[in-house]
Amino acid sequence: MSMKVSYRKQFLFFTIYLILLLSILEIIANIWWINETKCSFMNNEVFAKMNQKALMEICQDQSNIKMNEFFILPNQNMKSIHINNLGFRGSDFANPKSSDIFRIFFIGGSTAFGSGSSSDDTTIPGYLQTFFNQHKSIHRIEIINGGKSGFNTITEKKFIFDTVQYLQPDMIIMYDGWNDIRADHKPDVLTNNWRDVCDLGKENDFQTVIILQPTLAFGKKPLTKQERSNYLIDSDYFGYRMVTKSEIYEKYASNIKDIPNCTVSYDLRSVFENTTESIYYDGGHMSDNGNRIIAEQIFLLIHNNVFTSEPKGKLLINPIILTPDVKNESGKKENSLKQDIMRLYLQMKALPSFYKTPIFLESFFKR
Repeated sequence: MSMKVSYRKQFLFFTIYLILLLSILEIIANIWWINETKCSFMNNEVFAKMNQKALMEICQDQSNIKMNEFFILPNQNMKSIHINNLGFRGSDFANPKSSDIFRIFFIGGSTAFGSGSSSDDTTIPGYLQTFFNQHKSIHRIEIINGGKSGFNTITEKKFIFDTVQYLQPDMIIMYDGWNDIRADHKPDVLTNNWRDVCDLGKENDFQTVIILQPTLAFGKKPLTKQERSNYLIDSDYFGYRMVTKSEIYEKYASNIKDIPNCTVSYDLRSVFENTTESIYYDGGHMSDNGNRIIAEQIFLLIHNNVFTSEPKGKLLINPIILTPDVKNESGKKENSLKQDIMRLYLQMKALPSFYKTPIFLESFFKR
């Protein structure tokens, strides 16, 4: 009898020891993961051929940008990033603009801003400017980078209503999806925000283009080994796995098709379906070449519309249109028991992809 108790104690001790060991290992792996992803450029296959000094400059510049929730502070000059006198990434632009300029604002989150891009010119709006420069037009085409880290359709709408509409836009491109789904915004939230901006465009005579962006979890790209690892652990701000939210993103896509007063909308989830090289260095940010591919596709989609349109860019003196209330538009959380159970089920279903230990061990033994 005493022997059985001894075995039980040994088993219990072994179980506790194993749980403790795995927990410590997971803590170490998470600390490693935070450092690994703080500057994801540094050890990612996307940037394998880039000079380490240049990578460090990109990382430092990105970390040193001064901003608040809605604005990037103006007049910041770094080696890979220039913030102009109005707080936009890129060179200064005239305000008011001349009558021969067709002005396009490219609005979005850090993927629009160009986190990880090697220069202002290798962001999506930077490449878009290059493609327009390569084609003759009776008007000058001016692309302005209105991206900011953390922007989603709620903060973008406020930015457009409070700032961009007074800078004489002829076209506003909203490049959205990833930050909204990471914030767990319901499809109706995006639809309402897009509709409000499109209504503003109709009232102020500028065009509005809505683009659903590709992401690692919801695109159609053949994944490399490292992209596959990131795909398995890609999660939203609340820890829910992106792989469980495909139906929501699909609803985003279906909702952009019939929004009144929008000029046009595009779903770019399949833009990388024939791209085998590594593009994503996390769930949404990508290499310079990824930015180029997206910009080229956007150019092909909008260039006829741009070249055949007259610059208008209405100069608004008085803020006659006030920003709609954005405080309560983050999407009401459904508190029903059924919804809570479904969320728990989806989270448990994706639980094996949550832990960082396997990725940490794989990286450790490769060294």
